[in-house]
Amino acid sequence: MNSAARNGVLELETATRAVRVTAEAEKRKARTFARQQKAAERIASVTSQLSGGIVEATSATKKSRKYSK
Repeated sequence: MNSAARNGVLELETATRAVRVTAEAEKRKARTFARQQKAAERIASVTSQLSGGIVEATSATKKSRKYSK
Protein backbone atom coordinates (compact mmCIF):
# COMPACT_ATOMS: atom_id res chain seq x y z
CA MET A 1 0.00 0.00 0.00
CA ASN A 2 1.43 3.34 -0.95
CA SER A 3 1.62 6.37 1.30
CA ALA A 4 -1.38 8.16 -0.21
CA ALA A 5 -3.59 5.09 0.19
CA ARG A 6 -2.39 4.58 3.76
CA ASN A 7 -3.19 8.22 4.56
CA GLY A 8 -6.63 7.82 3.02
CA VAL A 9 -7.32 4.73 5.16
CA LEU A 10 -6.15 6.54 8.28
CA GLU A 11 -8.35 9.54 7.50
CA LEU A 12 -11.33 7.24 6.97
CA GLU A 13 -10.67 5.42 10.25
CA THR A 14 -10.33 8.74 12.06
CA ALA A 15 -13.57 10.05 10.57
CA THR A 16 -15.36 6.79 11.41
CA ARG A 17 -14.12 6.97 14.99
CA ALA A 18 -15.26 10.60 15.28
CA VAL A 19 -18.74 9.70 14.02
CA ARG A 20 -18.94 6.79 16.49
CA VAL A 21 -17.85 9.00 19.41
CA THR A 22 -20.39 11.65 18.42
CA ALA A 23 -23.16 9.04 18.14
CA GLU A 24 -22.29 7.64 21.56
CA ALA A 25 -22.37 11.14 23.05
CA GLU A 26 -25.79 11.76 21.50
CA LYS A 27 -27.09 8.48 22.93
CA ARG A 28 -25.83 9.45 26.39
CA LYS A 29 -27.54 12.84 26.08
CA ALA A 30 -30.79 11.16 25.04
CA ARG A 31 -30.64 8.71 27.96
CA THR A 32 -29.89 11.54 30.39
CA PHE A 33 -32.81 13.56 29.05
CA ALA A 34 -35.12 10.53 29.31
CA ARG A 35 -34.09 9.99 32.95
CA GLN A 36 -34.64 13.66 33.74
CA GLN A 37 -38.04 13.59 32.03
CA LYS A 38 -39.06 10.48 33.98
CA ALA A 39 -37.97 12.10 37.25
CA ALA A 40 -39.92 15.27 36.41
CA GLU A 41 -43.05 13.22 35.68
CA ARG A 42 -42.71 11.36 38.97
CA ILE A 43 -42.25 14.61 40.88
CA ALA A 44 -45.32 16.09 39.19
CA SER A 45 -47.37 13.03 40.06
CA VAL A 46 -46.28 13.01 43.71
CA THR A 47 -46.86 16.75 43.97
CA SER A 48 -50.41 16.30 42.67
CA GLN A 49 -51.08 13.49 45.13
CA LEU A 50 -49.66 15.53 47.99
CA SER A 51 -51.78 18.52 47.01
CA GLY A 52 -54.88 16.34 46.96
CA GLY A 53 -54.02 15.02 50.41
CA ILE A 54 -53.60 18.53 51.76
CA VAL A 55 -56.97 19.59 50.33
CA GLU A 56 -58.60 16.51 51.87
CA ALA A 57 -56.96 17.12 55.26
CA THR A 58 -58.00 20.79 55.20
CA SER A 59 -61.58 19.82 54.44
CA ALA A 60 -61.62 17.24 57.23
CA THR A 61 -60.21 19.81 59.67
CA LYS A 62 -62.92 22.32 58.75
CA LYS A 63 -65.64 19.70 59.21
CA SER A 64 -64.17 18.65 62.53
CA ARG A 65 -64.13 22.24 63.77
CA LYS A 66 -67.68 22.76 62.53
CA TYR A 67 -69.00 19.75 64.48
CA SER A 68 -67.00 20.51 67.62
CA LYS A 69 -68.68 23.91 68.05
